[in-house]
Amino acid sequence: PSRGAVDLSWIGDAGASRLEASSGGASLSGLSATASRLRLGVEAGFGGDAAWTGQMRLSGRRDDGGGVSGWGAEWQGALAWSSGRFDARLQGRALLLHTVSGYSDAGVGVSLGLKPHENGTGLSFSLTPAWGNAGALGGLGGGLQLWADDRMRSPGVGSDRALTPQMSWNTELGYGFALGPGGQVLRSYVTSRPNEWSAGLEVIGFRW
Repeated sequence: PSRGAVDLSWIGDAGASRLEASSGGASLSGLSATASRLRLGVEAGFGGDAAWTGQMRLSGRRDDGGGVSGWGAEWQGALAWSSGRFDARLQGRALLLHTVSGYSDAGVGVSLGLKPHENGTGLSFSLTPAWGNAGALGGLGGGLQLWADDRMRSPGVGSDRALTPQMSWNTELGYGFALGPGGQVLRSYVTSRPNEWSAGLEVIGFRW
């Protein structure tokens, strides 16, 4: 949105997750669980100056499966700053109410980043410390945390720990290489996501 303006829009998303154990002895054989989430709400985008933008979302949602089935309402907010190749983002989320007593889902995170050049080449870096619970339905962990923004996800394991607020650190380092005069770019990257639920997830890959 332009400076001083507020843009309103309808938003919605749906997702599903399935966990199935194909081996692991008699105790796990045949074990499976499914869960889904449907959300519909309104988003307000705020325009500050050229460097600052913000957004706020208020949504209703329906959760099914995994031991938690019911209706709820949630809030999400974000404030972003950008200048040249540098950017920063503060965002948070909270489940305001739910028909399932005692169920909670909340988190807050900060993202600091260095973007590549406009043509996609060069060094890039992002650091995203985040705090919150995994939003796990029945202990299925991050697979049921159906947030669109990966930076806010916190993979949990075990129902008790997944529902307890924890700290996670997501980092990504990348470099883009120009491939000939056609403007194609190959980006190599390494990602690390250590957290209090596990030792972390390290990924090395390429993007075209």
